[in-house]
This record gives sequence, C-alpha cells and structure tokens, in this order.
Amino acid sequence: MGQFSAALAVVSLVLLASVLHVADATGTKCPCSPGTKRCTPMGPCVKCCKDCDCGKGMKCVQGQCKLPCCPKGLKRCFPNGPCVRCCKDCDCGKGMKCVQGQCKLPCCPKGLKRCVPNGPCVTCCKDCDCGAGKKCVQGQCKPSCGCPAGQKRCVPNGPCVKCCKDCDCGKGRKCVQGQCKLPCCPKGLKRCLPNGPCVKCCKDCECGKGKKCVQGQCKPAC
Repeated sequence: MGQFSAALAVVSLVLLASVLHVADATGTKCPCSPGTKRCTPMGPCVKCCKDCDCGKGMKCVQGQCKLPCCPKGLKRCFPNGPCVRCCKDCDCGKGMKCVQGQCKLPCCPKGLKRCVPNGPCVTCCKDCDCGAGKKCVQGQCKPSCGCPAGQKRCVPNGPCVKCCKDCDCGKGRKCVQGQCKLPCCPKGLKRCLPNGPCVKCCKDCECGKGKKCVQGQCKPAC
C-alpha cells in the first residue's frame, strides 16, 4: 500500500511538471496589473497601445500616454500643462508682461488709453475724447486750427473766446469769462433792452403821479 501511494505521488509530480512546461512553451504569462495591458501576446504590460487608449489631446508613445509636442513658438510651463506663449515676463518682449501664458502690455497710467491692442498709451483716440475747441492729433489733444472770425485764444491751448481783457470789448462793456457783457446798472437804474443803456424808467407806470417816461427819464407830463 505504501509503495502504491509513493508511485501515485511521483505520477502527480510528473503531470504537474508537464503542464507547467506546456504553459511555458505557449508563452502564457501572468495577467497585467489594473490600468495596463499587453499590445501583443508576448509584449510587456503598458498603459496604452493606441492614441484612443489615452485621454483627450494625448498620444500613446511607447506604451505611455503623453501630451504631443507644442507648436512652434509655444511651450509648457509644467509637464502636463497647456501650450502657451510665455511662462515668465522675460519670455516676452521689452515692456510686455506674461499674463496667463500670453504676452501683454501692462495697463496704461490713469488718464491714458490704447487706441489699438498693442499700441502706445495716449491721451485721446478721437476728437470727441478732447474738450471743446480741441482735436486729437497723434494721441494728444491740441487746439483746433485758427479760431473762427471774431474770436481768439487767451492762452496757447485755451478755447476760442470773444475777449481776453475789457479792452477787447466795446465802450462800457467788460470781459466776463471770455464774453463781452455790460456791467450791472447802478442802484435805481435799469435796462429796458438786454444791451441797452442804464435808465431811470422803461414805462410811464414806473414814474410818479403826473410824470411820464421820456427816453428813459421820468419827466412832467405836458
């Protein structure tokens, strides 16, 4: 009985060895770990076999999912980052800054603006950006050419006005904010018309009893 058991054990070992030999001969290997696979029966375990095995925008390179090379003039600031024009200010030209991967000009100082995206900072882009009597010339507000007839400028960049001094106005008038105006009438006098002389009265009812208004003066009725 003991000899039979020993013989049976030997036969079992021989059969097991035969199975292992056959398995090795056919190239059967252990299964790949999760997330990997074999592209060929005898190949190594890899992450991918084709581009479609990778995520959007990635390619399968030697069994690994990798981002493709950036187009000319672009680069990545970190391994899996997007392709951008710059990573630091020094990647951009003089006077420009790197903002979210793009080379951009810094903001203009207060009171200035850009007429085009990469243009210089200027005071104006159109005539309507300037005040009255001025026009936009090469980004600067400058006085319009020659004032209309009868007007002048009191200062180089000032507006066109009727007068600068009292002597620019007619007799008895004063220069008030660039306009020639009559001064206020003395107490007890008035003007019957906007530019008329100062008088005592304009109508008879403004004179006392028995008097009438004659050429601005209260005189006895005939």
